[in-house]
Amino acid sequence: MNSIKNLVYELNRGKQLDINIPFYKDVLKEIYNQTSFLHLAMEYYVLYEILQEREGRDNAYLSEDLSVVHKVMEQVFCREKDLSLQEVEECITEIEEVRSDVIRKMELLTMYTDKLQIYEHVVNRMELQFETDFEETDVESFVKQTLQFIFSGEDNVVINENIKEVLAELPVRMARSKYFQLIENSMSVYKGSDKSALDRFVYMLETSAMLYEPEGVGEYFNEIQEFADSLDQCIFAEMSEHDFSDLYDSLEEYAGRIEEIANLYVDIQTVLNSLYGYLLSYSGRGCTDNSEEACLDILRTLHQMFVESEWKAIPEEVAEKLVLTEGKQEKLAEDMIQLQGAFYKLVEGHQDKIEKLGLVEEFVRLEMEQQLLSVGSTFVDFHTEEEEVIAEEDYVLEKTEELIGKLKDRFAKQEMCVNRAVIAATISKFPVFFTSSKEVEEYIREALTRCKDIAERQASMNLIQLLWDGTE
Repeated sequence: MNSIKNLVYELNRGKQLDINIPFYKDVLKEIYNQTSFLHLAMEYYVLYEILQEREGRDNAYLSEDLSVVHKVMEQVFCREKDLSLQEVEECITEIEEVRSDVIRKMELLTMYTDKLQIYEHVVNRMELQFETDFEETDVESFVKQTLQFIFSGEDNVVINENIKEVLAELPVRMARSKYFQLIENSMSVYKGSDKSALDRFVYMLETSAMLYEPEGVGEYFNEIQEFADSLDQCIFAEMSEHDFSDLYDSLEEYAGRIEEIANLYVDIQTVLNSLYGYLLSYSGRGCTDNSEEACLDILRTLHQMFVESEWKAIPEEVAEKLVLTEGKQEKLAEDMIQLQGAFYKLVEGHQDKIEKLGLVEEFVRLEMEQQLLSVGSTFVDFHTEEEEVIAEEDYVLEKTEELIGKLKDRFAKQEMCVNRAVIAATISKFPVFFTSSKEVEEYIREALTRCKDIAERQASMNLIQLLWDGTE
């Protein structure tokens, strides 16, 4: 049998493709299956521990998704016979549906997070208004220290990120026309690129500006929605110290609540991804070694504990079984990296051969599994297809006018302090628009000196100083 190294060598040189392509598919599929199986055991274990700490505290929307997970886990791992091909596809469909549901709910939570961040920006700059003895920082010395922080990075990527972080905290004293011009300039960068890249940029700006509303509003998280809606009714210019204090505490409370729920959905989605990957590469549940037998025992025991819902501690003998998985994951990862290195070259260079061998769907699933196992792909949506279409000038202008129109409408309904928070949140997402360190210096100085609200200016400077502290 060819070693993995020899297999990749022959594929890269187009040798014996009729034999090597199916063999490559089988080897990579098996590695993905074993890796997903190991991940699933560990992640199901972690999910139980997290929910045990909460003593099962959840709500309807969490229980609904968990029930599907447990149902599929029982069907796949808690019976003696293997799944039929039809049963595998039915399980895959169920997992795809619940993954989509979790993605939809995470979009809602992200929308509420973005909205709370806008109002947190406003509140943070009001904090010193109710203090009479705060110490003022000299603007010129502060500008120099800020520049030192920004340009302390060793490469342009770090420097640009530092600039964006500072822009997000500076007081906004910018003419509306200048802001819209910056939007036009930022959007024009995408002329000639893929439409999907421009659409993602617009989506990012709309979410930051409280312009995007995903499906599901009013269906889930109604208490959070009511609080988020109440923020739109606040009149910050007339707010008393008592009202400010209540709002400050409420923002903190709801931000914490959203973070807790979002973290739970990350944990659930991680389990779903491993289960999804296992099913996409399913070829029977036979165990080939002690580590796989240990994983199967772990999954069966935990499933029973989930069903019983008594939230007892995981028995020590179950925890000890995790030791049997040590070492195998590293070996699988090593083989996986070698095989993945040939994947796209094979797909792009020999698509006709893959079609002739009837393996197109198999390779589609291999690519899906690759994404499921990738860091940062927890919420990858396989149902959103991005066509490679060029963003022509007319399309860029259309999207630009549409975005600016939405912002104008929104600005007309909001207090100035909220509009400034929106500008700060969005401007920090633009491609860096400075051409020299001198321009950066002038922008920072002007933003601070044009802010005549001493409390707001000092609050902004305090927040920027926290950025320095984080680098020391």
